[in-house]
Amino acid sequence: MMAATIESYYNITEKVDRLRAFYNKYGGEALFIVPSGLDRDALLDIICGGDPYFGDRPTVWTVGDLYKELQRITGSSVRVIDPPDHNLILRWLLEEFLSEMEKDGVALAPGLYHKGFVTVLGDNIKELLAEEVSCEGLSQALFDEDEPDPALPEAVLITLYERYTDYLAEYGLADAAQIATLTRLKLNAPEALEFVAGKKLVLAGFLSFTGAQLKLVRALCDIAEVLMLQPETGLDGFHDGISQLGSEYYGRPEWNVPIVKLEASNAYLELEALARETALWIEGAGGFAELGGLDDYGEVGLLISPDRLPVMEYALSRYKIPYNIQVRGTVGETLAGDLPSMIWRVWNSDWDNYNTAILLANPLLFSEEGGFAAEYDESSFPEGYDEWRRTLSPSARKRLAEIRALCLAFEKGGRPADILSLWHDFLEGADAVGGAVRVASGEPSLDERVKDVSHAIYELKKKIKNLNDEAKYIGPAAGVVLRGGDAAAFISDWGRTATLPIQLPQSHSLTLYAGMPPILTEHRYWLMAGVDYNSWPGMLRESLLLRNDNKVRFNAGSPDDEEHPHLPEIREEREQKEAIFRRLLATGREGVVIARSLTDASKDPVAESQFVAPLFKRHDPKRGWREAGKVCYPLDAALPDGDGPWFPQAEIICTPVSPAPTHKVPEGRACEEKKPVVRISDIDTWNVCPYLYWCQSRLRFERPRTELYDPRVAGILSHRIWEEAIQAKAAEPKLSLQIYVMENWRRFKDECYPALDADQRLARHEKNLMRQLFAMAAMQDEIEARIPAGARLKIETECALEGFELNGVLFRGQADRIDHYADGAVVMDYKLGRSAAHDKELQVPAYCAILKEAGIAVQGLGWFGQRDCSVSGYFNGGYFDIYAAGGTKRSRQSAAERMEEALSVMEQMAESVKNGIYRPKYDVKAQRCKSCAFYVLCRKRETQGYIAAEPEESEGNGDE
Repeated sequence: MMAATIESYYNITEKVDRLRAFYNKYGGEALFIVPSGLDRDALLDIICGGDPYFGDRPTVWTVGDLYKELQRITGSSVRVIDPPDHNLILRWLLEEFLSEMEKDGVALAPGLYHKGFVTVLGDNIKELLAEEVSCEGLSQALFDEDEPDPALPEAVLITLYERYTDYLAEYGLADAAQIATLTRLKLNAPEALEFVAGKKLVLAGFLSFTGAQLKLVRALCDIAEVLMLQPETGLDGFHDGISQLGSEYYGRPEWNVPIVKLEASNAYLELEALARETALWIEGAGGFAELGGLDDYGEVGLLISPDRLPVMEYALSRYKIPYNIQVRGTVGETLAGDLPSMIWRVWNSDWDNYNTAILLANPLLFSEEGGFAAEYDESSFPEGYDEWRRTLSPSARKRLAEIRALCLAFEKGGRPADILSLWHDFLEGADAVGGAVRVASGEPSLDERVKDVSHAIYELKKKIKNLNDEAKYIGPAAGVVLRGGDAAAFISDWGRTATLPIQLPQSHSLTLYAGMPPILTEHRYWLMAGVDYNSWPGMLRESLLLRNDNKVRFNAGSPDDEEHPHLPEIREEREQKEAIFRRLLATGREGVVIARSLTDASKDPVAESQFVAPLFKRHDPKRGWREAGKVCYPLDAALPDGDGPWFPQAEIICTPVSPAPTHKVPEGRACEEKKPVVRISDIDTWNVCPYLYWCQSRLRFERPRTELYDPRVAGILSHRIWEEAIQAKAAEPKLSLQIYVMENWRRFKDECYPALDADQRLARHEKNLMRQLFAMAAMQDEIEARIPAGARLKIETECALEGFELNGVLFRGQADRIDHYADGAVVMDYKLGRSAAHDKELQVPAYCAILKEAGIAVQGLGWFGQRDCSVSGYFNGGYFDIYAAGGTKRSRQSAAERMEEALSVMEQMAESVKNGIYRPKYDVKAQRCKSCAFYVLCRKRETQGYIAAEPEESEGNGDE
C-alpha cells in the first residue's frame, strides 16, 4: 500500500503554493478530487489564480465524475438515478409492501401511511448505502437468528432496504449514495486500475468520510500516489479523515482569528444590524472594525438560512451594499414552486373563500396586465366554484376553468411523466413566464426571478423527456399511477430536488450564501447569522426507523474490525455538527462575525450556541479564536438617536428624549405573623410565582369567570364522588366502583352541580364528565383487583394533615386518598385533567414528606387523571405494577427524590411567608403565567420585548 501524504490546513488559501507546485510538477497526471461539484470552480481559482488563465486547465473532479470516467473506460451500463426517481421507486415499493401487510393482517404503525414517510425512509436508506451496511448484517446485529415481528420499525426498514437494493440491481440502476462503492468496485477492472495508477491524486476539503468513501480512499492509496489536504477543526477528539485513516497530524496549521459577536433583540433587527454594521465598517466605523479594515465589499461572505434570504436582501439594499447570491436554489423556491400545493388546497377545500382568495392573488396566473384580473367584491365571501365564477370578472373565468380542468385530470391520475406533462402544459398555457415578467417589470432586481421561472419550465421539460426515454427507464416504478393529492405532491417533491443555475459572481460585491456554502469557500471576512442554540446544534432527532440504541448495538458488533460498517450515533452527529460549525468559521481568513437574536419567533429567550464558548477555551495556544468585541442592538437602539452616524437613505433619526424610568419590579408585602399558616395546596402556585400566590392567597383576589361551565364546581363533584365511593368500597370490598358511581350519578349531580340539568347548554359538558367518571371508576376497579387480598390495611379519603411546622411556618393540607400497607403508604390525588400534566407538581410529594416526618414510610405517590383515564406518579418496587394504568411511564426519579424536592421548596416558601415578601418571577414560562389575570399588577408584560401569548386551555383548573 502506498502511504497517503496527509497535510492539514485552517483555510484552503494556505495551500495555494502547495497545490500550484503539485500541478506544475505533474501536469496532466494530476487529478484533484473535491467533495462537491460546487467546489470545482473554487479549487480551479486557487490553482490558476484570479487572473485570466490561458493554459491547460487542471482536472478537478468529484467522486461522481471519477465514476463516470471509469464507467466510460470499462463500458459499464449501471445508471445512477435522479433524486425524484429515488422517491418514485420507494413509493412503488412501499405501496406494494403495505398491500402485502394488509393481506397478511399485520397492523403497522399509522406513520407508515403518512405521505412524508417516503422521505424518512429514503433518508435512512441513503445512510445505510453510504455506510455500506448490508441487509443481512443489520438484521443479524438487531435480531440475531430470530424472526423479527414484521411490524417493528427496524424490520420494516430492513425489508424495504432489501427490496430497494434488489430493485436497483434488477434494472441496472444505482442510488447516488452508492457512487463511492461503485467507484471502488470499478477499480477491480484492469482498464480502470491502469487509469488510476497513472494519476497523482489530491483529495482536497474532505473533513471526514462515510464508510463507503473511506474504503474507496484506502483502495486509491493502494493503487496511486495520494495527497490529502485535511481541514483542521481544533477539536482533538473529533474523528476526522486523518483519524479514520489511522494517520497522525503533520505540520498542523496555526491560527489566531478574531471574532466579533453581534446580539440583537429580535431576528429582524439582527439582519438589519448586520447590514448596518457592514455599511459602517467600510467607512472605518462600527463594531466590526475591531476585526481590521474593510476596503471592498467583495472581501466579505455572509451566511444566512434560506428562509431569511428576502429580509437580508432587503436590508442590504436599504444600506446600498452591493451583493450577489450564491445559492443552489430549487424549482420549489421559485414563484411557481408553491402553485401545485396551492391549487390542490383550493380543489380540496371545494373552492372555499380563504384558499381561493390566496390563489387569485398569485401574479403568475392572475394579473391585470395579463388580461386575467381577479376582480371581485371582497365583501361577498364567495364559496364554491360556481359562486366564484359568478363573482369574478369575465377575464378571470377562463383561468379558473383551466385550474379546474387540471385538478380533474389529477383526480383521474396518470404515470409520473403524464402528471408532469399536465403541469407543464398548464404552465405554458397560463404563460407563467410572462406572468413573472409582468411581476418584475420596472424592477431590475427581480430579473433573476424571471430567469428562475423560465429555468423551472426547462427543468420540467427535461424531466419529462427522461421519464419517457427508454434508455433512462427506471422499471415498473415509472408506471405507478398517481392520483389526486399524490399527483400534486409528486410535482412539489420533484420541485424540491430540481436545481437552478447559480448566479455568476460579481466583483466588489458582498457574497450572500443562503444555505451551506461550498466546502472550499474562502473570504477575508466571514459573517454568520442565526448562531444560536436552536440552530447550533439545534434539534438532533434519532431516526424513527433505526433508533440510536440500535445503532449502538450494530456498531458494537465488531469494534476492532476496520471493515465493519459504522452507523453515526447521536453523539457523533453532534460532534460532526460542531466540526462543521468550526469549518464555517474557518471560511474567514482574518476575521469572523457571529450574529444571533436574543429571542425566537415566539419572543421567548434563545440561548447562545453551545459551540461558541468552547471556541475561546484554548487547549493549544497556537490554534484557536479570540473574542475581539461585542455589538449589541437592543430594541430601543433600532433607530439612531442622532449622536452617532446614520444613513439618511435607510434610517430616520429618533428624536432624543429623556430616558424612560427604569422598570421597577413590584413586590408583594404582607404583615409578619407569629406563626403563619400555609395550605399545602398552594405550594405549586408559590413555586410558579410567589407574586401570584400573594394575589390569590393573601389578597384573596379571584379571577373572574366568564365561562358557563365551571371546572371548580366539577372538581368538587368529582371529589365528592370518589370520597363516598372509596368509603363504600372500604366497607364492602367486593363492591364495584363503576357500578356504584353509575347508580348514584344522578344523586351526586343534583347535590353538587344541579346546573348541569338546569341549563341545556351544559349538556355536552355533562356527557363528557359522566363518561370520564365512569371510565375512571372502571380503571380503579382494575387497580383494586391487582391489590393482593389483605395487603392493604386501610384506605383514607380527604385525610387531614395538620401540625407540620417548618422554619416557624405551619403547613396544613388534605390528601384526597391514602392507601396504607404493612410497609408504608401510597398517596394519590384526583385531577380533572390529564395525570401527566401534574407529575411535576409538589403538592402530593409535600403530603408524603409530612407522612414521612410522622414515621410513615411512603411507597408511592401519584395522580389519577380523569380526562384521559390515566395514572402518573412515582412508585417503589411492585407498587408500580399495582397502580400503573392508562400508559403509566416509569420515572427516573423516585418518590423519595420528589419528597426532598418538595421539602426544599417548602423551606423557601416558609422563608418568603415568614418575611412577608413575594416577588414575581419574570423568567417563568408556565401556562399559569401566560393566562394569569394579574399581569397588570406584576408588570411583566411591560418589560422589553415581551409579547403576550394567546392563553391555552388549562389542563386542570379547579381540579384540586
